Amino acid sequence: MTFRALLWGRAGRMLAPVLTSVGLAACGEAPAVRIFTADALEATSGDRFRVRTAEGALATRSVREFSLAQVPAGDSLIERQDGDGVVVGGFGTVEPAANPFLGELLNTGWVAPTDDGGAVFASAVRRLVLRFEANGRLRWRSELPAPAGIEPPALVRQGSSIRPAFTELQHGIARGPDGRFYVLAGADPDSVRLDIIGEDGAFEAAKRIPRGADVLVTWKGKVTAIRPKVRAPPSNLRIAFPDLDLPALDGGAAIRLRDHAGKAVILNVWASWCAPCRKEMPVLSRFAAELDTSRVLVLGVNEDSDPDDARRFVQSIGGVAYPLAQGGGRQRERIGYRGLPYAVVLDSAHRVVAAIHGFGDSIEPIRSALETALGTAEKPGS
Repeated sequence: MTFRALLWGRAGRMLAPVLTSVGLAACGEAPAVRIFTADALEATSGDRFRVRTAEGALATRSVREFSLAQVPAGDSLIERQDGDGVVVGGFGTVEPAANPFLGELLNTGWVAPTDDGGAVFASAVRRLVLRFEANGRLRWRSELPAPAGIEPPALVRQGSSIRPAFTELQHGIARGPDGRFYVLAGADPDSVRLDIIGEDGAFEAAKRIPRGADVLVTWKGKVTAIRPKVRAPPSNLRIAFPDLDLPALDGGAAIRLRDHAGKAVILNVWASWCAPCRKEMPVLSRFAAELDTSRVLVLGVNEDSDPDDARRFVQSIGGVAYPLAQGGGRQRERIGYRGLPYAVVLDSAHRVVAAIHGFGDSIEPIRSALETALGTAEKPGS
């Protein structure tokens, strides 16, 4: 028996959902579930979030990278792109902002295709979902008030500069196998939920999602949280990690992986806009202080387009006990992550032992992978 399902990358850590096909097969007396990921997701690239379709892609403005600028009146809210990335149409139009400098931010969000050739849009900074038909007509609009205590996007002064202040309220959307729409939402990384919206646009329910879990939705709309285990591949099947040659965030000498040959590596990719990174980086920093630096390199790669944002972030958390490099928001394809935070543990030959999309306030997934990388079950600092 087979059925289609929706699998969400780890709650609060992935940028968007991944559609999957799931099969059930007899295995002794108990059914075994096999999950095969369909490569339907482009994720965020530059200032656009893209999802591939049969005709090309759907794209929206990304909350990860935007300008403090008004968007031209009449611009499409969702772009339709052909196979070469050329815009050939769109769904909806952008909404004007009271403050013109917040125009792009107000219109950022996530998109998912629908089976009838339409699209559904979930705002990143409002609890707003829009459903469009294939001809571009708006079928319905679903909007709920922001949680108590959450202020709308605004501009604030930070030192000598003006910065946007906002809370990301929705983190992805997909159409489930039951025809309903599932929105990954939550203002607090430790309190992530799945908002369920019916085919008519009515809000139906919210399901709390444990931190670090994946989400499975069946044809009948049953939601199940799955906690996957990180399993390291055998040493003979490990994949070589690409060499990195990046400028240091503090302005020092360039940081190159090849200069650390023979060392195991914990590489952590982060950004100032990544809320879970604020919790994880101090945890990793304390762990790094325990390690033998002659055997292990801990390296942070920042993905802010403006390194000053990264430096202010590091200062705000009291610094870290490991070197930081500037990725400049251009390392996604090279490193191979889909969302932040992201960590990868390499063995001494700089082959991938484990890739971890967030570890929260527990260093154990990193510690376990490092023990495997070092080929020992002893404490890595010993």
